[in-house]
Amino acid sequence: MKNLIAKYFYITPGICPSLATMKAIVECAGGRVLSRQPSFRRLMEHKQNKSLSEIILISCENDLHLCREYFARGIGT
Repeated sequence: MKNLIAKYFYITPGICPSLATMKAIVECAGGRVLSRQPSFRRLMEHKQNKSLSEIILISCENDLHLCREYFARGIGT
């Protein structure tokens, strides 16, 4: 069963297990991994427009600085 079909993921580089492992897990479950960090605007477009696929952020404590803009605007990881 592919539970992540039609979902996009942005995975920060310091994640554990490794980015390559997380990418394989997400893709095996039917999700897609974004190669570049999405802008706040793009995240909001996908959140508000139900016809667009959801974007999910996966991060870790060491990479929180990469998500600072999202936190400042109320988007969690």
